[in-house]
Amino acid sequence: MTFKPALAATALLFAMSAASATTVFDVGGATVTYDETTTLGFINSSSNGFQFESFNWIIPNSATLVNTVEFTTEFLTVALPSFTISANPGFALSDLTVFFGNPTFFDLGGTSNILFSGDISIDGGSVIPVSSLIDFVITNQNLSIALNAGFFSQTETLPGPFTTFALSNASLLLTATVDPNGVVSSIVSNPQNKLEISYTVVAVPEPETGAMLLAGLAAMGWVVRRQRKA
Repeated sequence: MTFKPALAATALLFAMSAASATTVFDVGGATVTYDETTTLGFINSSSNGFQFESFNWIIPNSATLVNTVEFTTEFLTVALPSFTISANPGFALSDLTVFFGNPTFFDLGGTSNILFSGDISIDGGSVIPVSSLIDFVITNQNLSIALNAGFFSQTETLPGPFTTFALSNASLLLTATVDPNGVVSSIVSNPQNKLEISYTVVAVPEPETGAMLLAGLAAMGWVVRRQRKA
């Protein structure tokens, strides 16, 4: 009996640590620290090339919402990973781009939407709450039967240099509303859908390297001057 409180406390501490688990991933020019406990899980893949790096998560099939009940609205919240991008020593980062796509929608007498919301902080500055309805593209439409079908997709770019970028408390709110006499409103995700982060990365000399270079140039100048005098 005396072990139960201790076991309970241990279990609670374990659960708390699991709920706040983070993973550190080195992309090359930057390191990403992120929460892997959301339904998006671990980073799916990454790439780096000449002055460009990116990483992405797959939007899971569970991010799917189907409503077939007239005059009702269904909701589904999908938590996104909190993450921080930090420039590695010797690198400068700029032009952060966030891409989300491309869950499909099919509305027959209904309307579907995806709302993004979250908090961002740049270079350790103040936290800024942001929210936006995700853009959509209609690929099939028949107004006579109130049919709209297509996909959601949006790209946002933060121009200019940054050392760290942090996103927290982020989520997608899926809504599906069926009108009176409507049939269905739906949003469907599949393994091709993703949340992708990319940025420009440029190697810059370390202060010690710059100092050594200046010292070398000064030494060369001294040698040249000595030769001229000779």
